[in-house]
Amino acid sequence: MRVSADGSKIFICGGTESATQIETEICGYEPTTSNRRGFIAEFDSTGQLNWGSYYDEQINSIDIAEGNGKATDIYFTTRTNIAGLGTAGAHRPEFDESLYSSGLVGKFTVSCPDMEADISYTGTALEGSDHFSSYTWYHNGEAVGSGSEYLPGSDTTGYYYYQAKACGCVYNSDTFFFDPLGIPEEELAGQLQLYPNPATDELHLRLPNALSGAIWTLSITDIHGRKVQEQTVHGNECRLNIQKLPAGIYLLEVQYQDRKLRKKFVKR
Repeated sequence: MRVSADGSKIFICGGTESATQIETEICGYEPTTSNRRGFIAEFDSTGQLNWGSYYDEQINSIDIAEGNGKATDIYFTTRTNIAGLGTAGAHRPEFDESLYSSGLVGKFTVSCPDMEADISYTGTALEGSDHFSSYTWYHNGEAVGSGSEYLPGSDTTGYYYYQAKACGCVYNSDTFFFDPLGIPEEELAGQLQLYPNPATDELHLRLPNALSGAIWTLSITDIHGRKVQEQTVHGNECRLNIQKLPAGIYLLEVQYQDRKLRKKFVKR
C-alpha cells in the first residue's frame, strides 16, 4: 500500500480470484492474456474507489511518483511465466521460456482522461454526461443532489452546475441558468396529464415535473364558460372529485403565477 503525499489518494495492490468489482471503465489496463490474477486500485481518503485495474499476475509491491501535473507514475513488481508482458527497449523484454518464472518490474502512468462535462435540460430534468463515476449537483453554490440527472423544483430558479469524478480526477460542468417560467408554455402544456378521459367520478391530474412543489390554482369551466369547480393544488399530482358534475365537455385550467395550462375532458 502507498499513500499520496497530500493524503488524498491510497494505492493498494495484490492478488485476486475475483473477475468483477475491481476494474473501472475508461481507467483500467486490459490484461495481455485471459489471466486476471492481480490488481492495482486507487481509493480516496474516504474509502471510495477512484479506479481499479486488473493485471495478468499478482502484484507484489508498488511505489508511486507524483508529477507536478495530474499524472501519477505507479511502479510495481511481480513474477511471471507469461510471454509478451515486456516492452521494447527493456533490459529483458522477452520471457526466457527455459525458466519456470522471472521477476518483472512494470510501470503504469495514471492521468486524467480528456472528457467533457456537458449539462443540458431534457424538459423534466438537468442532465450531465453519462461517463463519470460520481456526480455532485450545485444550486447557487450549494450542494443539492447526486447522480447523472437532477430534477429541480419549481421554486429553485438559479444557477446550476455539477462536479463529477472519473479515474480519481475532478471535472466541473459549465453553469446552467434554470428558470421554470422560462420553459415555453406549449411545452409545459404537453406535459400536463389528465386521466381517465372520459371520466365518471374521479380525474387524476399530473402536473409537469419542472413545476413540482409549486402551489397551483385549479379551475373547471363548462362549455358556456361558467366556473363550476375551483381548488388549490400543492405538488404535481392530485385527484379531482367530479361526481357531482353533469355529463358534458369541460375545460380544466391550472394556473401558476402568470402561466395557464389547459386541458379538455369529458364527464360521462
